[in-house]
Amino acid sequence: WEADANILHIGDSSGLQDFPPASAFSADVTLSGTGAATITANSVDGTNIALGSDAAGDIMRYGGTDWERLSNTSTSDIIGTVILDRDVTIATVSNSTAETTVYRWVVPANTLGTDRAIRITYLGDYLNNSGGSADFSLLFKYGSTTWATATLQTITADASRRAIFHRQMPATLSAANATNAQIGFAGMSITDPGPLDGTSEGLPIGVQAMHNSIAEDSTTDLVLTITASHDTLNANVSFRMHVVQVELM
Repeated sequence: WEADANILHIGDSSGLQDFPPASAFSADVTLSGTGAATITANSVDGTNIALGSDAAGDIMRYGGTDWERLSNTSTSDIIGTVILDRDVTIATVSNSTAETTVYRWVVPANTLGTDRAIRITYLGDYLNNSGGSADFSLLFKYGSTTWATATLQTITADASRRAIFHRQMPATLSAANATNAQIGFAGMSITDPGPLDGTSEGLPIGVQAMHNSIAEDSTTDLVLTITASHDTLNANVSFRMHVVQVELM
């Protein structure tokens, strides 16, 4: 570009465009006679803003001098929690005593760091219409470690399904002040049989499990898994996992 007589010429061999002082490219950008461009406030659509390596779930944050990208697995300070994954595809385990995966997600490297945690909430339902009592287990795994096995024992037979969920404290996997040390807790509760139509199904009973010496290397990608297991082989014994949500805290 070159300037003369207070007119700015911008172009190349294909042609020149002249801009007099305080020219407006559009309603969004104004060009002064010295070549300074001013972008009108709130004129840039959010879909056109990128900070590099952007991914779904990332947050844009103003750091005091400039905008920065906060990854959805960043160990920097965040406000509240970040949803890392949600699965609403129903996973069914029926007529089988084999341990079966009902949820699987790869936790990206460095998600836990030394002081972060992930919270897992889930909701399912259970049927034992076999004519006899049955046991049912949910197992929570991180990498090669089973950090919680929650087993409901002697579930009586009934033609109606029961709600399966975590009660009070959700399943939690937390770093324990090191990238290769974690602590985990998970539980499972079951209601009385009922129609599961929004009416009260009675006071639930539950079980909990805790592991305080997990030693997985969280600086690598590791699989988070929930598996389900029946002790009774019967077509009328089944579990359905309806939704699992994983959040970063």
